[in-house]
Amino acid sequence: MSSSKSISTSLSRPLRFLHIPKTAGMTFTNLLMRNYWFSWNFRFTGDISNDIARYHRLPKNRRRRIRLFTGHAPFFTGLPDADLLPIITLLRDPVKRVMSYCQHVSEGKSPYLRDQFHPDHFDLDRFLESNNYELENLQTKMLLGRQDSHKHMPTTRSFADMPELALEVLFRQVECFGIQEFFDESVLLFAKHFTWRTPYYLRINEAKASRRLTWSQGQIEKVRTMNGLDIEVYRKAREEFLKRIRLQGIPQQLAHFRSQQQAMTIRILLEGWLGRVSGLLFSL
Repeated sequence: MSSSKSISTSLSRPLRFLHIPKTAGMTFTNLLMRNYWFSWNFRFTGDISNDIARYHRLPKNRRRRIRLFTGHAPFFTGLPDADLLPIITLLRDPVKRVMSYCQHVSEGKSPYLRDQFHPDHFDLDRFLESNNYELENLQTKMLLGRQDSHKHMPTTRSFADMPELALEVLFRQVECFGIQEFFDESVLLFAKHFTWRTPYYLRINEAKASRRLTWSQGQIEKVRTMNGLDIEVYRKAREEFLKRIRLQGIPQQLAHFRSQQQAMTIRILLEGWLGRVSGLLFSL
């Protein structure tokens, strides 16, 4: 039996994962994909207009079979088949999120930025001054965004109202949310909320230790200043998240989950290695 089937659940409820960049979303998407292995899925790329056009080019019978939407898109995509589904997401400490994003770009992992910010001569100060929309209050933007408006702050309310509006979306319209710094607790909360069997995961897209950026206190303070709205949203979201996991008794389940997670990780990696060896031998 393949590892994907051995850990899969009987998930059938259609779902959308709002993937905010650099919030452990790739790891979580991999977890979802392993559990929705029997279903069609659709991934947003961040180019909403093209994504919607690509969706409508799919055959109708395939669109009807999509059970999982993932990828980078604002809360309101303009695609009812996705927007009307239960939506889940992960948030992250805004300063750490931006630091992780800068690390990601410095390693050349954002193809559209490689020419301007090549990994061989990446300048952190220059990048922080580049007005890249992912550097500033991205989590608030994506929670309030409509189609391509996630690249700019909505203008329907005053700037000071944005955290309150984002939290209203998060607490009242998002079905369930997690916090990257409490990833295992988040997985257990999602599992309990959606009555999944306990899912397992492999960490994806981790930074290269050999290319770790060095940050000055001034650069960190600059990031903090740029993300004042996200910091307020995150602070209140974190408080609410910790309250929810306490009410669900999740802290008491962590030790057992992590023990099983470690054993399953070893098994998945071993099965993957054996599969590659078998493929190599078969090709000889």
